[in-house]
Amino acid sequence: MRCAAGRLALLVALLWLTVAPLSGQEKTDVAPPPSARFPSAWYPPDNDVTSTMAPVKGAPYEARMIMNDGQPGIPVAQEPLYARDSAGRTRTETTQIRLGQDGKPVKVHEVEVSDVVSHCMFHWVEPWVDKSVPTATVSCMPRTLHYNSQPMWASVVSMKAAEEHPSSTETDRNEPLGVRTFDGMRAVGVRHTRILQPTTPENAQTTVTELWVSTEMKEVVAMYQDFPGGFRMELRDIKLREPDAGMFYPPANYKIIPVSNQP
Repeated sequence: MRCAAGRLALLVALLWLTVAPLSGQEKTDVAPPPSARFPSAWYPPDNDVTSTMAPVKGAPYEARMIMNDGQPGIPVAQEPLYARDSAGRTRTETTQIRLGQDGKPVKVHEVEVSDVVSHCMFHWVEPWVDKSVPTATVSCMPRTLHYNSQPMWASVVSMKAAEEHPSSTETDRNEPLGVRTFDGMRAVGVRHTRILQPTTPENAQTTVTELWVSTEMKEVVAMYQDFPGGFRMELRDIKLREPDAGMFYPPANYKIIPVSNQP
């Protein structure tokens, strides 16, 4: 039932291909003091090694994501919500079908919220359809974080035409694709080609990923993967507005259960 969520995790992992370090000195961010909404028990001790990508601030939006398995016109998910507020908090949803209390299928949304201000990640499902107490999980990083890479959108925009050889069996190529419009948003594109040639040319494996970024939204608005198992995604119904603040914290009737973010 977590197929869509798994694909979103894969998308994020693949986008890390484009992440570049922050220019200048590493930046440090400290979460607000613990409170009733974010108690101190949720946070592990501070350390000098917990690092993450810098959040995107000052560019709020709401949008819907369209995904499919690489076959144009065959949608996998049409309703998931993507939202980000001015502080950089994000909310993503995936659609699932679960059995309700009467045993009939019910469409629900699996929600993940990344609160970059408080350094916590929430996960829950709404509406709650079984007989148990509605619950959400939370996992927090230390209150002191180190930003060691620039936001995804900036990393993609900064990519130039180039060919690199990270190893004797790997070739990476970047090719700028110009400008396109997605749902009224002007976006610049880049094609990233990775060739792995472990032994002979006959064994070469090639992956091609197109990324399109709106500098106005400060977001990746489209991604197309041209290889077996790849998929396509686009943001649609884009609205540049501040989302409701209540979207970024579990509903009031949900019990919040801390979970460890350590392996």
